[in-house]
Amino acid sequence: MNGIEYIDETGKNTSLEDVKSKFELSDSQKDYLKELNVNPADWEGLSEQSKKETVADLKDRMEEMGISSVKEQDQALQETYSKEIVGEFRKEVSDEKLEQLNHLENATPLSLEELKEKCPELYNQIEKMNKRLGNDCEDGIMNTLRYAELENGDIVAYSTNDMYSNSKMVYSDGTVYAKSGGAKGSDNLNEFINTAKLMPETTYCVDGRSMYETDNQGRVEKVTTVVTDTYEEKLDRGQDQQEMIRQGKGAIEDDESCHFVPHCLGGPNEAINQAPMLREINRGEGSEWRTRENDLKKATDEGSTSWIEQHFSYEGDSKRPSTIEYGAEIDGEKQETLTFNNKVS
Repeated sequence: MNGIEYIDETGKNTSLEDVKSKFELSDSQKDYLKELNVNPADWEGLSEQSKKETVADLKDRMEEMGISSVKEQDQALQETYSKEIVGEFRKEVSDEKLEQLNHLENATPLSLEELKEKCPELYNQIEKMNKRLGNDCEDGIMNTLRYAELENGDIVAYSTNDMYSNSKMVYSDGTVYAKSGGAKGSDNLNEFINTAKLMPETTYCVDGRSMYETDNQGRVEKVTTVVTDTYEEKLDRGQDQQEMIRQGKGAIEDDESCHFVPHCLGGPNEAINQAPMLREINRGEGSEWRTRENDLKKATDEGSTSWIEQHFSYEGDSKRPSTIEYGAEIDGEKQETLTFNNKVS
């Protein structure tokens, strides 16, 4: 019995359209996915090849069920599997997409006008980047950006200047795949994820572990991250970068530029991962935000797998979040969801 037959016989009250729109699976659908389940303890003992094969099998089953987009598949796995498996899924998908940047022999180059027609969302983002980074320098980043369409329809964008080697991305079916910069030995930032407003209603898969979801104004409204001890350490952020984020996202006096995914756990220094927050939230006396970061760091150093889930609310057209909900899991154990009031008094 294949997956569709299984669903038809045991899950008739839940349509696939409901599943895809609400990201909720029926019990029968969860059971079908869970047939491949591996508990976290056993998962750690699997070879890398076995992990890849398990993820491939899960993807096949989800596609049988009509769950085809990466965002939907990721949500389905969150409902049925441990965060270790969600993390492997994100890594596999991201690696596969970003590897395409190393194989552009058959790609079709795109001019800016052609990009505007093929992918207006990315074109508009390039326009935003140009307002901040554009200049007359021949080797400047905006003058060295190249765009291309792959045979599978994905769109790639990248800089040909080694000074901006981390500025590259792949756009596929409403999702941007990118790797953050700012690491030792490769300290330039990825400018495609370093703007105050991002592509609207888009999912950004960053570093193969974090999903940033934007609203219809390009503001980050949700972040989920799988944290393990394999994270890449980042250099300290520069003052100019912090000030750019503060000004670009409507900071008020005494605001600090605060990381969503903690800097101490490899959180990106790019604007996608920061927003202005009240100083007392970020590092005030008895700061619950700082305590949460320290708890996650301690657990990670001890070999635990953690999960971060944050939701951001905004007032009107402001780019500065007014409320933040900060949930977490450590080794599958849910932590208290913290709510932070970042409103201007």
